Amino acid sequence: VEQTGYISGDIANFSQHLDRYWAVISHSSSHGIEATINGVPSFTSTKSLAYPMSRSLEQLADIENTYTPERFNWHNRMCHAEWFLDEIESGIVWKYLRSGLFTPDPII
Repeated sequence: VEQTGYISGDIANFSQHLDRYWAVISHSSSHGIEATINGVPSFTSTKSLAYPMSRSLEQLADIENTYTPERFNWHNRMCHAEWFLDEIESGIVWKYLRSGLFTPDPII
């Protein structure tokens, strides 16, 4: 694996070199999310918001066989993971969350 000069925690450097990465390994940081958004395969823990689009950390031995699943629905869900205060106060957030509480495929 080529060393990119990445310094742990340096988001700007990470983003700058993203096009050179074969895959990203992340526990639960924003690096896994950014990689996934940009189509770079990722290996994450179940605690990561990128996990639905990633391979698990237990599958690292299979790093040569990465995959990049269709991300549209995941992108849509990510857009609804943070809310503005006025949206919370208006009740939109509660209505959205309540609509997915009892479905087999949770919204978040």
